[in-house]
Amino acid sequence: MKLNELLKGLTVLAATADMDTDITDVCYDSRQTAEGGLFVAIAGAETDGHRFIPMAREKGAACVVCQHAPDGDIPYVVVEDSRRALAVIACNWFDHPSREMTMIGVTGTSGKTTSTYLIKSILEQKAGAKVGLIGTIQNMIGSEVLHTERTTPESFELQKLFRRMSDAGCTHVVMEVSSHALTLDRVYGVRFAVGIFTNLSQDHLDFHHTMEAYCDAKAILFDRCDVGVYNADDPWHQRLLAHAQCPRLFLPDLKKNKTPAVIRATGHTIACEFSGNHESPPIKKYTPINKRMIPPMKWRRIIEYIPNIIRSECQDTIISKTSDVIHPILRANSRIPERIKSEAISVLPEKP
Repeated sequence: MKLNELLKGLTVLAATADMDTDITDVCYDSRQTAEGGLFVAIAGAETDGHRFIPMAREKGAACVVCQHAPDGDIPYVVVEDSRRALAVIACNWFDHPSREMTMIGVTGTSGKTTSTYLIKSILEQKAGAKVGLIGTIQNMIGSEVLHTERTTPESFELQKLFRRMSDAGCTHVVMEVSSHALTLDRVYGVRFAVGIFTNLSQDHLDFHHTMEAYCDAKAILFDRCDVGVYNADDPWHQRLLAHAQCPRLFLPDLKKNKTPAVIRATGHTIACEFSGNHESPPIKKYTPINKRMIPPMKWRRIIEYIPNIIRSECQDTIISKTSDVIHPILRANSRIPERIKSEAISVLPEKP
């Protein structure tokens, strides 16, 4: 690929490189530099990639993308933020694979893993979709399990994984989007059809330092999605949505809003309630085969927004059919590797 094609979408501050240069590979680890490759020097928290530009040159790098002009005679391109540049370059190198699939991102302190597994199952079983999953425990392409080292991979690996998913026939991707990934631009250039916020509690303050900064990192997802779903009973939701421009669906503050729940979990029983005018809603109750299917019955943050995903992604599935969707999927996912949480929940369109 030509260098100018790789740099599409980036503002070049200075350059000595020939923009018509053929690039054979892209890397941000100088040890993996290939002859004729492009090395992106990233200033990290522990080390500065600019220190390794000479090594990249020795290994045959044709050009380096950096934040300041390097010493020596290596052709270079200077950009404002090389980490963000890596994300843009990765999108261009793999030909924007995320645009070929419906992207669903889940962020929050807890509940992300279980949420993604349940949503993946709904899309597969009720929409007939082939779904890619990216998360803390493992990555998946349909039923194929892939090893993972972090919740959200670095941008280049992420785009490489998206390309693999798309080429394998995935129509949807459900992924955990960590605050680190949002802050460090690992998902920069990805547009999400649905962004979901579960909750916020104290965590990762060694990185973010304050809860406000932690919340602001999570809020980035709502700047990059077409529809946002959030919990109105989480005390951080107002700050999270302060600058969000996307249409939103919300889950009301149960302490203030008395609207009947769509799904309620009590003991080891699932109750799905469907409201109809002013009549008492009929209740369907399901009892799991074994109690392990529903861990300590705190599942609120997971189940609550599933009807939104059904409404967004399964147009032929009516909300009143929620019980028919949820019950078999919960049974099939009895070993989801994280606590399932819930109390009583309700889904309403946001008030104007």
